[in-house]
Amino acid sequence: MGFLEKLTNAFTGVEAPSEEESVWNHVSSEEEIDEILKSSNERKQVVYKHSPSCGVSYFALRNLNDPELLGNPEIDFHLIDVISERSVSKSFAERVNVRHESPQIFVLNQGEVIWHDSHNSVTAKNVLSHI
Repeated sequence: MGFLEKLTNAFTGVEAPSEEESVWNHVSSEEEIDEILKSSNERKQVVYKHSPSCGVSYFALRNLNDPELLGNPEIDFHLIDVISERSVSKSFAERVNVRHESPQIFVLNQGEVIWHDSHNSVTAKNVLSHI
C-alpha cells in the first residue's frame, strides 16, 4: 500500500478497491486502442489516463471508483498507465486527436471522443453527466 493510500485510509477509514476488484481494463497495446475505438460503435467506452506517481491522479482514480459509475453494465472502463505505457498513452492521444494531460478522462461513442477533461475535473459526477 502506497503513502497516499495509507493517508487516505487513515482519514476516511475506507480502502480503495484492489486491482483484482477493479473493473478497469488495463490498456497495454495499440491493438487494444483499436479494439476500444471499434467497441465504442456498440457501447460507450471510458478511458482514464493515470499516473501512479501523481497525487492528483491518485485522488481522481479514487473518485472514479464510484459504484454508480462503475456499476453501469453498458459501459466499458479502460485505464492507461502513462508511466509504464508511455507509448500507448501517446498513441491514444494521437488517435483521438486530444493533447495529452494526466490525469485525463475520455468518453467515446461511435468511434469519437464525445467528452474529455483533465485534472480536478476528472470525477465520477462529470463522467456520469456525459454518458
